[in-house]
Amino acid sequence: MLGGTRSPWTAVTGVSGSARNAAAVRSTTGARPDTPVTAVHGDLVPPNIHVDSAGRPVAVLDFGFFTTAGDPAFEAAVTAAVWDMYGPHAEHHTAELTGLFAAVLGHDAEVMALYRTAYALCTYDLFGTDGTDGHFRWCAALLNRGAASGRDA
Repeated sequence: MLGGTRSPWTAVTGVSGSARNAAAVRSTTGARPDTPVTAVHGDLVPPNIHVDSAGRPVAVLDFGFFTTAGDPAFEAAVTAAVWDMYGPHAEHHTAELTGLFAAVLGHDAEVMALYRTAYALCTYDLFGTDGTDGHFRWCAALLNRGAASGRDA
């Protein structure tokens, strides 16, 4: 279990619709046949990507925060959301990256929205259990926007 002993499929206290979001993610993402399984970094943000002098990525650093095996669309979904997680244009950047990953990598934008919901449900209390940290607020906002319906970006 992440963040303690609770299940990520339970409602998040104080977040409207979190039980509905959890049910949607659980029923939809668990039944994805023919989904490739790859290494998922889970925190693919600029500080974790080492580039050469020409700006080309040469290494990915800092595995461990949410590293797992999974669908590459999960990595794309989380990356789109956390690339500029707390910036003033974060929602716009999430939408732009989601569209780019859908077009270039062939990922379904709706599936990526469900994966972002799963990420929020699994990680909302990793940095604190009292809800005062920025990550909790980010997860709550994503869930309140209706992430499982695809309206998160």
